[in-house]
Amino acid sequence: MSSHIRLFLLAPLLYGCLVLPALAGQDSNGPPAPPAVWTAEKAVEFALVQNPDSHIVERKIEEAQAAAQMARSAEYPSLDLVSEYGQTNNPMYSFGNILNQGAFDDTIDFNDPGRTDNLDIKAQLQYRLYNGGRDKAAIEAADHRLSASMTDRDALYRLLAFE
Repeated sequence: MSSHIRLFLLAPLLYGCLVLPALAGQDSNGPPAPPAVWTAEKAVEFALVQNPDSHIVERKIEEAQAAAQMARSAEYPSLDLVSEYGQTNNPMYSFGNILNQGAFDDTIDFNDPGRTDNLDIKAQLQYRLYNGGRDKAAIEAADHRLSASMTDRDALYRLLAFE
């Protein structure tokens, strides 16, 4: 194969490996361009958007919202699917497995029942009826943390607008 043909075949591959990831990393909603004419409102809006503290406080609010949602999840039932698999050649455990599985017959040697496999599959539905108000307190605490995060955001916005 000639070098021109190889280069022709490698060019799209190189383009895909080098150029496309760089383009994918670009943010189409990048920072807004500074306005041509500055007004007090535009300056405050620009400061709020550009300041890293405003991004941090928004992430803290998202974190507090997620924590509040997690706390509220304690009010709902949970469904667990559990499976266990065990294998043994210990005579005592093998005999117990044979009895539990209902596979006992008179031909089993008690001293050497052989290897047994045990597969256990369960579905568990759990719902907490009462736990002394712990769930309610956790929900209230998460709501208060969310409220505090929003208050921090408002205070930061006022500070940035003042500066």
